[in-house]
Amino acid sequence: MSETIQVLALDMDETLLGGDGRVSPRTEAALARWLDAGRRVVIATGRPPRSIPPALPPLLQAVPRVSYNGAMAHVDGHLVHADLIDCVTARAIVEQAQARLTAYAVALEIGDVIYLDRPLPKAKRYVLAPDLAAAMVQSPAKVLLFPTGDEATLQAEAHALAELLAALPDTTLALRSNRFPIIQIMSHTADKANALTRLLAGWGQSLDHAAAFGDDINDVEMVRRAGLGVAVANAVPEVLAVADRVTASNVEDGVALVVEELLAKGSR
Repeated sequence: MSETIQVLALDMDETLLGGDGRVSPRTEAALARWLDAGRRVVIATGRPPRSIPPALPPLLQAVPRVSYNGAMAHVDGHLVHADLIDCVTARAIVEQAQARLTAYAVALEIGDVIYLDRPLPKAKRYVLAPDLAAAMVQSPAKVLLFPTGDEATLQAEAHALAELLAALPDTTLALRSNRFPIIQIMSHTADKANALTRLLAGWGQSLDHAAAFGDDINDVEMVRRAGLGVAVANAVPEVLAVADRVTASNVEDGVALVVEELLAKGSR
């Protein structure tokens, strides 16, 4: 197995990053050895492109990146893969959400900019756009629903939310993380595994040549389909169920442990 693994596909939050939101010295050292040996590292995250660099050390600033759960991929700063929601579909979803849900802020991720229909205290670097439909000048990577109401209001709108999600077009899917209350609506084929497949094909490789590390719902397919699927110990049950192996948690250098093992076994 170790001899076939040439690429590491690394989720960021709760996987690669420790409790302080940074890559630990041990993990960075293991990844440096991996890269020095001529192997590849790919960041595969649900984050937007703009949120990736601040959390990575210099070592990983230039590696390929899958962002938006697979809706985009960049190599050397260039967009090489995009799986977006068409504007007509996204506009219809936004209009329905704004008409039926008062307890949710609606947002669009377009061209690495987030547009919000109302202010959010915890949101950073966003464009306020009450008329989101008018702001949609190109296809979005995501339509996002942020719960903003109190528990009673959210409960009162639970049925309306369920109806909205059930009525989504077949060309989209709604992703609900076990860790965060945000609802992410994307293209139904936007997935980390699909984006990685596209990247690897360009290098003459397949997912069989990758070790994929993850912890949350958006990592399931990537971990399941990789040549070596690795769940960190803090992963949700869905990821643990499909992983080939379970390593230590993200705060116990779980990624480093596996990378060191692969290097010790002479992956080539």
